[in-house]
Amino acid sequence: MLHQIKLTYGRRLARLRQHPASGGWAQEAGTILSVGPAMGTAGNLKFLYWISRGNLGSYLDAISFGEAIGESPSTAAVRMQRTKDGVGLNFAQRIAPDFGVLSRVGVSRGTVEAIDLPDINRSISGGLSLTGSRWGRPDDTFGLAGAINRISHQGKLYLAAGGLGGIIGDGQLPNAGREQILETF
Repeated sequence: MLHQIKLTYGRRLARLRQHPASGGWAQEAGTILSVGPAMGTAGNLKFLYWISRGNLGSYLDAISFGEAIGESPSTAAVRMQRTKDGVGLNFAQRIAPDFGVLSRVGVSRGTVEAIDLPDINRSISGGLSLTGSRWGRPDDTFGLAGAINRISHQGKLYLAAGGLGGIIGDGQLPNAGREQILETF
């Protein structure tokens, strides 16, 4: 049996800008490819992207500068106009009227600091949801989701040398590992 697939191409953008005195930081994000539905039920597959431009510090420049002056590295000391970007793939599919699955994988440039986002450069996540119709509560939903996040090699070097991220880092983080999350709702 053939299933109808809807293919769209275009950019749905969300643009964020700060005051020009802050360095002219800007971000653009969107969906450039969306496919759905498949398997005769609601679902989609999306290719996502984002680009941030602004005064961003390079991890390796911060390490070199910190070593040269005998202090802990700071990306704030080496900020200049740079770009940080990333891509992702998002999949969501209803398998049955009361059961669905989802997953997302993403990667971003790990050479410069993150602004207003967690220090994550590679991520994979997945989950499932089940409505309560099977146990007589159709307005309830049970879900289980998990994620594994990692930072880049350059980000690890920066944190190990004493650098601080926007969310992580305590002065020296010698063995930054992956973050593992499991949630229910």
